[in-house]
Amino acid sequence: MRAEWPDAVLESIARAVQASDGCPALAQLALVAPAFRVHASRLLRAHPVLASSTAVQLYLRALQDSKAAAGDARSLTLRRGPPHEVSTAGRGRKGRKVLLEDAVTEDELVQLAKSLTGLVELHLVEPAFDSLRRRQLGFTSSLANLRTLTIVGRAGHGYTGFNLATVGQILQNLPELCHLALRNLQAHASALQGLAPPACKLAAFGLFDTPDISSAQLYWLLKSSIYADSLRSLAFDIPPDMRPSRLHAVLWAVSPVKTLFISSSNSRALSDLPRHFPSLRQYAFRSTGSVAVDPHRVLASCAVFGAVEFVEDRSTGQRGATSLDWAEALLLARQTQPGLARLRRLALSTERRHDVGFDVLEEVCGLLGLQLVLYEPETGDAPWIPLDRSTCRHPHVAQDILKDKRGGRHQHSSICRAIMSAISQSRGAPHPDLTDYPRPAPGAPSGVKVLQVIIVGAGIGGLACAIESRLEGHEVILFEQTREFKPLGDNIGLFPNSGRLVKRWGIHYELSKHCAYPDGLRYYRYNGEFITHQRHQKQGDALGDENPFKDAPLYDTTRYELHRILINRAKELGADLKMGKRVDKYIEEVDYAAVEVDGQLYKADVVLGADGVKSRARELVLGVYDAPKPSGYAIFRTSYSCDRIRANPVCAHLAPEGEDARSIWIGPDAHFIIGTSSSGKEMHWLLTHLDTADVEESWMYPGRVEDALSYVDGWDPVVRAVMETTPEGALIDWKLVFRDPLPTWVSKGGRTCVLGDAAHPFLPTSQQGASQAVEDGVTIAHTLSLAKQKGLPLNIALRTYETLRYERVKRAQQLGVDNRERFHKVDWTKPVDAEAVKLPFALWLWQHDAIKHCHDNFDAALVAPLVSELKSQATGPEKVDTLSPTSTVAVAAA
Repeated sequence: MRAEWPDAVLESIARAVQASDGCPALAQLALVAPAFRVHASRLLRAHPVLASSTAVQLYLRALQDSKAAAGDARSLTLRRGPPHEVSTAGRGRKGRKVLLEDAVTEDELVQLAKSLTGLVELHLVEPAFDSLRRRQLGFTSSLANLRTLTIVGRAGHGYTGFNLATVGQILQNLPELCHLALRNLQAHASALQGLAPPACKLAAFGLFDTPDISSAQLYWLLKSSIYADSLRSLAFDIPPDMRPSRLHAVLWAVSPVKTLFISSSNSRALSDLPRHFPSLRQYAFRSTGSVAVDPHRVLASCAVFGAVEFVEDRSTGQRGATSLDWAEALLLARQTQPGLARLRRLALSTERRHDVGFDVLEEVCGLLGLQLVLYEPETGDAPWIPLDRSTCRHPHVAQDILKDKRGGRHQHSSICRAIMSAISQSRGAPHPDLTDYPRPAPGAPSGVKVLQVIIVGAGIGGLACAIESRLEGHEVILFEQTREFKPLGDNIGLFPNSGRLVKRWGIHYELSKHCAYPDGLRYYRYNGEFITHQRHQKQGDALGDENPFKDAPLYDTTRYELHRILINRAKELGADLKMGKRVDKYIEEVDYAAVEVDGQLYKADVVLGADGVKSRARELVLGVYDAPKPSGYAIFRTSYSCDRIRANPVCAHLAPEGEDARSIWIGPDAHFIIGTSSSGKEMHWLLTHLDTADVEESWMYPGRVEDALSYVDGWDPVVRAVMETTPEGALIDWKLVFRDPLPTWVSKGGRTCVLGDAAHPFLPTSQQGASQAVEDGVTIAHTLSLAKQKGLPLNIALRTYETLRYERVKRAQQLGVDNRERFHKVDWTKPVDAEAVKLPFALWLWQHDAIKHCHDNFDAALVAPLVSELKSQATGPEKVDTLSPTSTVAVAAA
């Protein structure tokens, strides 16, 4: 019966439907005539005009009456052009497919959604409607079980049916949505920030071909919305205007992802991205620029955390690296990069099969035990999201070209051996981009005795030394007299010279969540007149390969969060942290050093004093007590919620929603800084001023807002408004003190030394107090290891640490005084020179790698103390000048 329906009957039905829209008789026919349901797709395909309200009604009612009820439908694809497909297959059942032709209107989409309540996948590919009214967004409320949503707009047609704001509203009705893919949508991101948070937590998100989205909008979308909280798979285009600093902020926000697909015209950025993702398992990229991505850099980046298992180069034509490039990079990386031990698969475009060296790549992959996969260039309608094969709706066809030709792994071929030989002969040293440290694990080097290290003080320097010492395999006991750290103080910065060290410790993602990512520092005269806007990241971008930010983060976070994260990491690595324990006595003998705590003696190979500016270990080094001296300046500092700032219209603009910002007002003998962090959730301010009060040497002394206000009489009302929002009891008055430089940081016996503020206090304006303490701690851990490996006495190790660090620290301390004078000594009778007040871009400081410096210069530093001692015997000890508060090398605690 069904096969006997002639075309004439279908033509008659078509004319009837077209002539009588909404005809009840035809609707009844759909219910009683099974043959009509069978031939519905043929009818509608032959007559696109029937894709109207009546045709869809007939289709829906016929579907409702079928054995596979609409409520059982699992997947729906509405595609412009090709037939639409509804699959009613449940698990374990053979799928039944019904086809529907083009052009579903807004109202029909609403009704369709209500009829398909069991839908778990919805794919809208260039749907025909041009707009969605707010009431029609309710169609998603019927799709409570939807887990996958794909929306592809019409490129180049001014399409407004869906934009990112519309999608944001839809997501509020989809609590179970896990996978979202978007392409060819307008940004309309000005409306994004007014949206309520989505009800779902996405596991996979893809955003492609959205040309009008700016880097700031993408930054907000991925960092400030809750999309980033649960993401495990991410795919997006990098906007052309995105600065590296903004890109790094985005990447830090989504660094937990395990699968990443990025498209960009910046081949350098594509090469370096994996180094920002500690958990990354699968990395796919597509270059749209004129320069091919360097496989050496890609593999070096993938080796940093050592978790990558699958690399895909989706670039085509000259934008893609050749087969020989990949073959050489794989062989070289396998020899020099232990972090690539998990790499199992390499995927390239099928056009690579025609490369001259493709057979070489096949052999190399077989030699290394890698699976080589070829993909067709992307031609699908939906953006490719690198999901698992079971959940990816439109996977591209892949061909596994590595067959098991010899009953196992491929054997060495002559061409592979020739390549390996050529590499070893022409490149005696590793590729310059393959020198990143893999993620370390605790353990002493082979054949090295475990050293016992006691650290006094769990500040930044003490914790840095504890963490790096554990990673070097040393046993660590850490004493801290404070019983618990409280959330007091303001922000603290770890610049790239320390950021590249901290990044190795496995805390990058957790620390990044609590960091601020401002777009620079805005300078104002004390009366509110704008001076300039300094963007450190932009200055770095202009330097290209010399940019200190390209491979090292700047961690701008709160003191409390930094302390908490470092303490937890030290404990995880096995450091024995003893809180609430005050060291009563330091002891040093020929073959050990010790401390006395609560009447108990603790022995170790070395004792390290990291107990701050009031260090008692410093007394042991000096032999006498040197009292701290007032510097003539003090700081009011505090931190609290941005909500208090936003409640005051005078200063609300300083705390923009979802963003971080930094501003500074400079005036006679004072400067005021305000900043926000955690995407505009927390704020801090500080006022450096002349010290006229009798405040004890402690940064924990409570301050009064009225006292702070007295130092800014006649200043910009915005500054005073900010101060007046300070909660009661949240302000600290911190007296800046300094000490004369120590002639040495190491005791006479050489088994005790000081580091951090205990050795060299810093002014806050140096912005280097915490970073130099980190460098100290890391350097000590490595000098101890090197000395033990070389069979040298440990007292030589600590003296080598001092030699490696002393002059660098002295130069860095000077920055604090220079920067303070830069702000406070401006001639206000003349126009302000914007360049003169900007903080210096200290390349010599930020490009430094303390570990590399230690290993490269250890042997030379061994000789320096001996030369100094001989010189001293011949000419007498070198005189160390006593400093005054106005000396250009006076320093203060930070």
